[in-house]
Amino acid sequence: MQEGKSPPPKRVSRTVIVSFHAPKSLLEAVDELVEMGLFNNRSEVIRTAIFNLLRDLGRERRAKLEVGYR
Repeated sequence: MQEGKSPPPKRVSRTVIVSFHAPKSLLEAVDELVEMGLFNNRSEVIRTAIFNLLRDLGRERRAKLEVGYR
């Protein structure tokens, strides 16, 4: 490193590794989706599933709030 220059900033990962237990049959279904080419890998399937779940739960909550408001 040259004098007077600061080191480049460390790159911060936007993802973390998560471990969990899942039934073998569920992972086989996930692997089938990957083999069919619908997703690139297991992680992409799981991220998409979690995103969709949270999105749908958010819609449910908003709908309940709207009904309660009327």
